[in-house]
Amino acid sequence: MKGLFPLVFSFSALAYLMLGSWVVMRRKEKVQRLYGLLCIATCLWQGIWAALFTHPQLAQMDFFLKGCFTGVVFVPAFFHHFMNRLIDKNSLKYVLFEAFITFYNII
Repeated sequence: MKGLFPLVFSFSALAYLMLGSWVVMRRKEKVQRLYGLLCIATCLWQGIWAALFTHPQLAQMDFFLKGCFTGVVFVPAFFHHFMNRLIDKNSLKYVLFEAFITFYNII
């Protein structure tokens, strides 16, 4: 273990997991459930950092890291749907503007 870095990211991952699980199980509105799913995906992202800051044995950590990276793929999709539900914008004009901003930020 390299100092406190793994503990900080482990605590953050656990906090996101607890918050996301609570929101998904207790809340009924679509926007609240999307926020809970976004928290759970963020938990997996923090889990990657916690694992990478330790001294991982490649054979033992491979499956864990692959699972976490699979969860991180869903962060942009959950964030997109969460923001669309939060501001309640579904028009084509708004979607095209959002695609332009995303493309601009990639470049």
